[in-house]
Amino acid sequence: MTQCAAAPENASLSFQNVRACIIRLLKNKVYVLFLILTGIAAFGFTITHFAMGIDDFGLGHYMDLSPESSNNMLQQGRLLHIALYYLTGLMDVIPFLNNFLSAALIVFSALLLSGLADAASNGRFNTFEHVIFSGIYISSPVMAFKFIYDLDVVAVAVSSAACVLAVIFGFSFVQTHKRTDLFKALAMLLLTVSSYETFNAVFIIMVLFVLLLEALYGEKKPGELCRAGLKLALTLIAALAAYYILVTVLQACTGNLNHTRLSLFNRGKPVIDLLKGIAYRLLNFKLFSMAEFTVTAVLSVPAAVYYSVRKKSAFIFLLFAGMGAFSIFMPVIQGQLYYRTCQTFGLFIAIIVLMIMDIFRDKRVLRAFCACAAALLLIWQLKDVNLLYYKDWANYQKNVYALHNIATELNSGYSIERKPVCFVNRDYNSFLMSWEADKDQYEIGESPIVSAVAFCGDITCPELIRLFEYQEYTFLIQPSWEQAQKAIEYSKSMPGYPKDGYISELEDIIVVKLGEA
Repeated sequence: MTQCAAAPENASLSFQNVRACIIRLLKNKVYVLFLILTGIAAFGFTITHFAMGIDDFGLGHYMDLSPESSNNMLQQGRLLHIALYYLTGLMDVIPFLNNFLSAALIVFSALLLSGLADAASNGRFNTFEHVIFSGIYISSPVMAFKFIYDLDVVAVAVSSAACVLAVIFGFSFVQTHKRTDLFKALAMLLLTVSSYETFNAVFIIMVLFVLLLEALYGEKKPGELCRAGLKLALTLIAALAAYYILVTVLQACTGNLNHTRLSLFNRGKPVIDLLKGIAYRLLNFKLFSMAEFTVTAVLSVPAAVYYSVRKKSAFIFLLFAGMGAFSIFMPVIQGQLYYRTCQTFGLFIAIIVLMIMDIFRDKRVLRAFCACAAALLLIWQLKDVNLLYYKDWANYQKNVYALHNIATELNSGYSIERKPVCFVNRDYNSFLMSWEADKDQYEIGESPIVSAVAFCGDITCPELIRLFEYQEYTFLIQPSWEQAQKAIEYSKSMPGYPKDGYISELEDIIVVKLGEA
């Protein structure tokens, strides 16, 4: 296993030195080859197999910035989503391109993070360790939850890259005091916090990781590192303040005064109940990436103790504890562990695996065992993400098949040219759903057809009609609210799709029942 070239003497975390470390990694053919292959293995299927998630066909609703459009992107405070949609045309339902660009940005983020780790550790880690670290970060199953939504994935990928750059420029400012580095850090942080709130915690974990490497392999004292961390924290606070001011101004100018993100314990549950719910999901090993995260979290404790004893510093233990705490910080804030908001998990797992491998680098047998375990973890994650993408794609194909069947039958003798079509029954146990109703096993969105019924509370189903339009069917007339209510009442005695009789034509409407509930 070849050692990455040592960092220059007097190496620091200036931007120039971090850039030099990144360039050295790019010259390492083995590392670059594995980086590319891991990216292909992790994202190849979803890039080449188009599927729509529940939020994708609600794009028009989310990007309608009028006050009447409830829960739109401006009301949610997702400024990066809005900017990417209106300035670039991305964030739309675009086969191949969105996922390809997003995968490239995730791989780029891993490269930046590995280069940053190389600089902070003074070239401590060898090629294999860099490969595993980057590979585990790239292949995190949690990140895969974002790739099933074209509406989200590009913004999340941009935030991933911007977050690492914010850390790089932030530490560069701390060491060089260059104002340009500070402005760059603030700009990157503003991009980071403008998409997904979880990246606040991701930024903090990255900062703690760099401080840990400096504490272990550098000459700086805990006091110096604390002051550096405080400066980075103040930078984050400044970026958040700028973000909230910008959101408030834009909402006031447009009448969208509903910004409620980051509400502490917004579910109104006692803290103990929140923690119980989170613990349940963490210990439910049927779930993607939960086993990996939970086991890694447990292993982080003896690793923290080892490094603390070796360096005779409780500060080291606190850095480990901080990374662990912030990895589940957002679930506690949200009041629920949503897998799609756990971007911290992949980063935390990659860091702990890297530090454990480092512990046994001088013990031949144990080093080999750790290397095999880390490689198996990478393979396991790649397996999980591909199964996730396949399941999502297969379910979408089943929905497309159903759309064609319904459209063909409606065209076969019903008066669709003059009567509105009313779709009824959001039924999680319907033919169109492909996983358990409680969704404990997977969280990969919902069936587009089933979820489009009463999407955002609109029983007239405009989003489902739009889904038909994506398949080039434009014959549907949207019903009024009164007609939709009539259809719901009439459908109670009807069978659901695909049983015979799931379509009924009345005097003024056509009723299509999608489920039995």
